[in-house]
Amino acid sequence: MISYISIVGAELGTEKGNHLIEGPLAAIPAKKHYTGKMLGICFFIAFQLVLYAVFGLVGFLLLRHSTFVKSLYLNDYLAKIDPQYL
Repeated sequence: MISYISIVGAELGTEKGNHLIEGPLAAIPAKKHYTGKMLGICFFIAFQLVLYAVFGLVGFLLLRHSTFVKSLYLNDYLAKIDPQYL
């Protein structure tokens, strides 16, 4: 029953979304709509990359002196990775 309700809810949401987008699509030229979608996707990818870089940097700064991380001997593993492998 829960699965059926989930499927029906998803279909209703899709149908409502299609009706909601018909209005702006009629008012906006297709080229501008496509450009906006592509820019939105590019900004989303850039935001994700910046977010990963910030989290990675914060994690590196917080964990580089951790005894747990030192006990993993990551330097030995990472030293064996050459640029050609990357």
